[in-house]
Amino acid sequence: MASPTASPTSDGSGTATALTADREVPLAEDGSVSLTVPALDVTGGSERDRSCFVERDSDLGVMDFYLDAAVDIESLRMELIDPRGVRLVGRPVLVPAVNRGGSIPYGGTVDWDDRAEVLGEQKFIEWSARQSTRFASISGGDSYLVLMRLRPTADRVSFDGLRVDYEVMTPDDTERVGPQFTAEVPTDTRWRIVERFGAC
Repeated sequence: MASPTASPTSDGSGTATALTADREVPLAEDGSVSLTVPALDVTGGSERDRSCFVERDSDLGVMDFYLDAAVDIESLRMELIDPRGVRLVGRPVLVPAVNRGGSIPYGGTVDWDDRAEVLGEQKFIEWSARQSTRFASISGGDSYLVLMRLRPTADRVSFDGLRVDYEVMTPDDTERVGPQFTAEVPTDTRWRIVERFGAC
């Protein structure tokens, strides 16, 4: 993972600060935000995935990535790393944990048309609070399941992970902190798509 690491410093007034990019910015007046973790931590449910899917009328809903935000995030942009035979449709959806900052021990792949029914029954996530990354409001201390809509364009599918570009704001939300940052999580994903009446 490549993401900015905040290093604890002090500005002499007792305000907790962190060195981000090439300047110091306050992250929390009371020091409640840990300054030793990345601003945004991106993880994957599995490092390697070898799967076979029968050709479907619908796209696939993939839920193998998670976000943990240490500070408020201003904007998010996600893309697959080196996709072959597959493309991301629209913007991913973020689903928060039921408990603030809680873990989400859930993942997998479903038919896109069945996503609401499947995810609505999961006790670890709050499906009703889902939001598109286009208008996402990411709060520090929260964790999210990433739901991506993927469309196979060939019978052999692969991608090498997920890249997330994001921006951080100062606590009063008045100023962006440094440049745009990038976090990546590598995976080794290989799928085969077979004909409807074929065998995997």
